[in-house]
This record gives sequence, C-alpha cells and structure tokens, in this order.
Amino acid sequence: MMYNEVYYFDGCSYTAGHDTVSTDRTWISILNPLVEKDGNYNLSNPNFPTGGRRKYPYYNESVVCKSNQEIYQDWRKNLPALEKLDNVKVVIHWSHSERTTQDKNQGFITGNNHWTEDLATAWWDGFDKTVSFMKTIEDDCKIRNIEVYFITTEHQQLFELARNYNDEVYSQRLDSLDQDIIFNWPMRKLQNFNLTPVTRDDLLILWGCTGLPVSWCRVFGEDTADDLKHIDYRSQQRFGAQIKDWIVDRNKDLSYWIDEGAVDKSYFYDLATWKNNYRSADPEQWVPTHWIERDLNEILINTVIRPNADYIYES
Repeated sequence: MMYNEVYYFDGCSYTAGHDTVSTDRTWISILNPLVEKDGNYNLSNPNFPTGGRRKYPYYNESVVCKSNQEIYQDWRKNLPALEKLDNVKVVIHWSHSERTTQDKNQGFITGNNHWTEDLATAWWDGFDKTVSFMKTIEDDCKIRNIEVYFITTEHQQLFELARNYNDEVYSQRLDSLDQDIIFNWPMRKLQNFNLTPVTRDDLLILWGCTGLPVSWCRVFGEDTADDLKHIDYRSQQRFGAQIKDWIVDRNKDLSYWIDEGAVDKSYFYDLATWKNNYRSADPEQWVPTHWIERDLNEILINTVIRPNADYIYES
C-alpha cells in the first residue's frame, strides 16, 4: 500500500512521555505533527491501530517503563503489516537495558535489595539482549527496504564495557551493527568513570551520568523535567528537530549538533563535569522528584575525583 510516509515509533517514557503534560508533546510530534483537519489517513484507516490525528499514518507502540524485550516483541507482532506498506520509517528509542518484561527496575538501581554483585548481571545480560534485538531489527529492515533509525539511552562505551561480561557472540553482533543508523553513536570515550564497577554506587553513577536524555539536556542547555530524568516537553522540540534533520541527512547525527553550537559536550563523557555541576547538597535548594536522582546527588556529593582519573567515595 502506497503512502508518502509511514512512521513506526517505539520506546519507553523517553518516547511516549512520562506524564500527562508531555504525552502529546514528545519529540515524535516534530517528526509527525498533530493536525486539525478532515481527511487525515489515520482517522479511518484500520491499518494504523495506534494512529490519531497526525500528518502521516503511523504506529506508536511506546509506553512508559517499556523494556527492550517488549519493544522487540511488538516489532515481531507488527512486522507482517509493516512489510506490506511502502515508505516506512522505523524510529526506535531503546530503553534501559536492565529492564525486563517482568522487572522494570532492577535491584542495583532501586537499592531495595541487599546489594550483591550478582544484581549487576541484569544490566550486562540486558546489553546482550538489546544488541541482539537491534541487530535483528536492523536486518529485518534492510532485507525489506525499510528505513530504520535507532537512538540508545545508554552510552556507546557501556555497550563496549558489556563485552567483558558476555560471550563472543555478543561481540560479533555489536561489531556488526551499522553505526550510521544510530543517532548517538559513535561517542567519545568516558573519562573519570570507574569502568570496572563493583558497588551499587559505581553502577548508579554509570547509569545516571551517561544516559542520553539528561546528558543531552545538560550539553545543549535545555531543561529537564521536574524529575531530572526526562527531557522537558518544551526541550523535546529541539531534540525532535535534531532527529528530524538526521532522518533527512544521516550526516547530521549527534556529533554534528555538538559541533554546530557553543555547548559543553563534556557532560557526555566526563564525570568531573557532573561532579562539579550537579546540584547543591542543600535539600532546600533542590529536591528532585525522582528517587534515582536523589540517590545520585548524594553519591556525587561524596565522590572525590583525583588526578589521573582516580577517585574515591568518601564515607
């Protein structure tokens, strides 16, 4: 079936929106704007069950707290319908890799369990699954001449770090991924982070100070949402504009936008920047609404970075 464009979106709250204000104002609205007119394809076309009043026919499978396993399962469900269409653009913002269908917040993040190193395996196992899903969908799309665009929540070097905890098949899949289809790859290597994490604090710093949404906000001087975890709905307009231009021109990936403006790109890679510019230790001056950010603030306050990238946690 011929359409000028058909979009397929999927992701977690970074795509779906995390509250009632942001739901209709996420970055996908820049790629596929809301419209107020009669005759829109989506109003009566049964081929687009998750459609609505937008410029182009589309699927939006994104859901708050969605895991990458669920993203992949929905892809398999929808692929038979998508392959019958023309001019499909698949845009997936991958979620946090530690999430599973059953457990959306693993123990090393919540701290609700007594800490053991085994809790970290959920993250490393998750990277293995995420890379497998990415590679399979990439191949599915290329075989069918479907355009595919990925955004990863996690920093590229964390995928590299996961080689130490997974088998050779993982490394082969990672090496075979086409980086041209990933908006925020390649990335500069991390600096001043502990890349041999053992404790929950080690992992939470890697999790909280390398994720794309909040790092992107800090680099480009844009607002985060009140929880300091998501991109504010107004800032999502700029993020969406970058993604839209990248879809038109693959050369305009994240590196292009970093080089275009006067930005502090060290938030993408340097723990020292986070340590020196996070937030005040005074809870009356700053009270984040998300429990991860509250924990992370305390950890960073007690982190001392030493010369030559050595640092300690003060008790």
